[in-house]
Amino acid sequence: MKLYAVKWYRGKHEFYRYSPSDESSIKVFDIPGINVD
Repeated sequence: MKLYAVKWYRGKHEFYRYSPSDESSIKVFDIPGINVD
């Protein structure tokens, strides 16, 4: 089984995405009140 993507949301707003097949596999979106280390 292949992992395509992991996406985390707060409400309707995506704040984190991990897509191992993409060139930049981790993407963090700037959402007030959420800090991703």
